[in-house]
Amino acid sequence: MASILDSLRRWFNNLFGITKNETVEIIPEPTPEISIAKTPGLSCPVCSHRIIVSIENLLSGQAIQCPSCGLELTVDNEKSEAALEALNKLQSGLDQASKIKSENRI
Repeated sequence: MASILDSLRRWFNNLFGITKNETVEIIPEPTPEISIAKTPGLSCPVCSHRIIVSIENLLSGQAIQCPSCGLELTVDNEKSEAALEALNKLQSGLDQASKIKSENRI
């Protein structure tokens, strides 16, 4: 077991150019809070009301409107290209999983 730890330590030290005499201080960072909602959506930036949004809504390119204050949100396709591609892949995967689930009655 010690040899694995020594190997990892040498790899880490080589990676960051640390010699044996140097010490590395690891500063613990707090774990960020992530809120996981059962209902997909986002909080309105104006009134904080929960706006229900699906992947299909985001991919459609149509404006999303806050039901509370009426703010209209649109996706900037150019700036969000990578995120939209990822959402498209996610949706394709979800569709395939749903199809497999229904075919196999899982």
